Amino acid sequence: MPTEAKVYAALISACNQEALAAGGGHGRRQSLVLLERAAGVLGDMRAARVRPDRAVWNAFITAAGRAGQLQRAFQALEEMQARARARPAAPRRGRAPRALLARA
Repeated sequence: MPTEAKVYAALISACNQEALAAGGGHGRRQSLVLLERAAGVLGDMRAARVRPDRAVWNAFITAAGRAGQLQRAFQALEEMQARARARPAAPRRGRAPRALLARA
């Protein structure tokens, strides 16, 4: 994971940890505020053209779940899946692509 992506993932994870620690009476409100912060970090990441990886998406989906925002968690999952489908698959290490093998 590139360093920039690690920083963004750490920020979103920090929102999760704070939401977990908040718990109790004002926990729900605090979790919503922290989810919005996590969404802001995700937006900053996109603006900087840093591609969210699995760790970032997992952290954001966890933040949405802790805030009780399951619809938002599923939207993030759908966006993650759509981005994965749009990106060409990387070749597997140690194996030649089938097209190359067929030429031999």
